[in-house]
Amino acid sequence: MTWDMLIPEDYEFDDPLEGIDVGGYADDDPRAIELLEKLRASWADTPVVDELDGERVRLGGFVVPLEGDGSRVTEFLLVPFYGACIHVPPPPPNQVVHVHVNGDGISARSFDAVWLTGTMRAQRSSSELADAGYSMRPDRVEPF
Repeated sequence: MTWDMLIPEDYEFDDPLEGIDVGGYADDDPRAIELLEKLRASWADTPVVDELDGERVRLGGFVVPLEGDGSRVTEFLLVPFYGACIHVPPPPPNQVVHVHVNGDGISARSFDAVWLTGTMRAQRSSSELADAGYSMRPDRVEPF
């Protein structure tokens, strides 16, 4: 599966950050915080591909850890590009998968590239770093 398959065919995103150099702001800059809030608000109703709910898929992407102990990650966001959610604004929710790893987690660091294999769920969730339009409890996580 490719990331563009997670976006409904008829969906067009109007980017509120278009033409703004977000790289010039520090994360704690009030302008950056305001822009991020504006971006997340514009994505409140971002559609997902409901037909993917329950489908078995294999998807590659980058790890953004949410829960773990420093060496093992038990919960993370899978994103399509390096730096998302940390160094640059997050992608829209239909480009973020919230991943819960069974057992004691996986050995991974921020932005490690991985392949996930498992059942996709069209299920929204929110974290401090990004909103996700999909979720998965993968059967397999492999290096990319």
